[in-house]
Amino acid sequence: MFDIGFQEILMVSVLALLIMGPERLPGAIRTGSLWLAKLRRSFAQMKDEIEKEVGINADEIRMQLHNENVLKSIEQSKQQLKEGVEDLNIKGNLEELAKAIDPASDATPPEFSRAAQQAKAAREQLANQAQQTTEHDNSEADGQEQATDTQAPPASNKPESP
Repeated sequence: MFDIGFQEILMVSVLALLIMGPERLPGAIRTGSLWLAKLRRSFAQMKDEIEKEVGINADEIRMQLHNENVLKSIEQSKQQLKEGVEDLNIKGNLEELAKAIDPASDATPPEFSRAAQQAKAAREQLANQAQQTTEHDNSEADGQEQATDTQAPPASNKPESP
């Protein structure tokens, strides 16, 4: 209750010994402790009378206040949770609204948006053109090899016999 340490008690004891002297100090301590006891008893009696008048003791009041604080914190948590859920629902509704307004918006997955479909088609068209070009170049190269084969006979190491 009072933040009194050993040094403070020692200081008060030395001052009391110097002021009152060794003859009167024990009587003063006895008188002070009697007054302190009477003061404590009177406060305890007042507390008991107040509790009887009100009908509730202090421990029950403290417990009730603690329970009310706990209930308030639970209600606050519940409210925050509801707000979070509502925010999630609002975000979901906004995404659905964005999909309804513009199917090519960022709200739709990339594989289903118009721009992505057009880009995919363009890539496929370029790939087809590149494939056709390579096939055409390969067929021309094969045709040139066949033409050179028909014009010159194959060289062999064997002499020709007459």
